[in-house]
Amino acid sequence: MKAGFEVATLVVGARGAGQDRAAVIDAGAELWIALADGAGGTGGGDVAADAVVASLATIGNDLLAHVAALDDPRVLGGGQATAVVLRVGAGAIVGASVGDSVAWLVGADGIVELTGEQRRKPLLGSGEARVTPFEHGAWSGTLLVASDGLASYVRRADVVATLAAAGDLAVAAQRLVELVRLASGGLPDDVSIVLVR
Repeated sequence: MKAGFEVATLVVGARGAGQDRAAVIDAGAELWIALADGAGGTGGGDVAADAVVASLATIGNDLLAHVAALDDPRVLGGGQATAVVLRVGAGAIVGASVGDSVAWLVGADGIVELTGEQRRKPLLGSGEARVTPFEHGAWSGTLLVASDGLASYVRRADVVATLAAAGDLAVAAQRLVELVRLASGGLPDDVSIVLVR
């Protein structure tokens, strides 16, 4: 339990450690969450993702400004990454994002896409990223923050069913990864997941 929430974090590389990163900080009355997916084609994606997650320790009230300040090749070590950064309390979720990683509220009625309006490109570290803020009031269900390694390969109905069936969030995170696992046993991409309820 962190800040009164049940939390599970899982990062699985498709090959080796991969370039996805995720972190959760217990800030007392709320959680601070950062998830980043380093861009493999640009080189230094893992360094960029590490920098996004490390920045969580200095998060402030203005998440849009916080994430926008990361859009500097010097800050991200020359690499590029997606980012979803959130402050989560019982009464509200506030965040900022860029890229194709997602934040979804998952409940019995389906999925609310908190990051549905975000820009996919350019990514953080390009110097041209357009960071999108988002906010949601009182919430219930399960918050899912994930990289495109999950979001792009899974059916949403399967996400809803998996989270409804799994009582333990650590078990649910493992089951979500299995939904995208290939017949060969590998993964089509790195997968990072943060679940909060």
